[in-house]
Amino acid sequence: MPLWHTLAGHTRQSTQRLCTKQSLTSLLVQIAADKLTKIAEENWSTAVRSKAKAPAFKPSIVDQIYTTELNGDQDTAPKLKRVMLLEISQYLENYLWPNFDEETATYEHVMSIILMVNEKFRENVPAWDGFSQREDALPGFFNRVTTLKTGRQLRQHEKVSYLMFAINAFQSLENSAVRARVLKLASLPLWHALSEGRLQVSLHITDLSVFMCMLLRSCRKILSSVTLCIKSTTNHAHCIAQIQQHHP
Repeated sequence: MPLWHTLAGHTRQSTQRLCTKQSLTSLLVQIAADKLTKIAEENWSTAVRSKAKAPAFKPSIVDQIYTTELNGDQDTAPKLKRVMLLEISQYLENYLWPNFDEETATYEHVMSIILMVNEKFRENVPAWDGFSQREDALPGFFNRVTTLKTGRQLRQHEKVSYLMFAINAFQSLENSAVRARVLKLASLPLWHALSEGRLQVSLHITDLSVFMCMLLRSCRKILSSVTLCIKSTTNHAHCIAQIQQHHP
């Protein structure tokens, strides 16, 4: 079954957002004729992926789409309709994520995943469900995200997308797989800086009491080390070095 033929049922809400004065039928005709739809049908549609010999992954397609459709080589942000069309085609779930590799994924590949996750959040649809296919690859993906800017100057709209992804990730602590990655990017003592009321609300929403217990235990150990060191020596520089060695 052609990709466009399934759009009305699978992503009716998204396609309706694309409508202005056009009817949904007219819109679907336009989508069916769009070059992105044709690329999707040939490379990552459900129909083509179900074939005995599915098409091999082509990194050049990802790079080309990012450059030409997601404005990777321009100073202006990509057009929302192009991003939405990629979301409708299940670009993230069927092509980007199944073929992500920490070692070989290009910059364009990582940024494309970032953009598609942001689009899911914008549309208020489950953003992380597709990652469950290869949850073991999430650590590698977040490693690439955190080092993405190394040695590279991001364009302004890329910086915005990067920041939005970070915000979306830190607002997804209810997802255990995402929580395991993003909390490593923040130090536990940051929670100590929250007001009592804000802390209780955060713990209630995300059920992070276990992390607070870890923080309290860590603080007690550090305090114990400080007390012991002060009592046993007058060399404060040595004392600080010892504490940092045992509690980095």
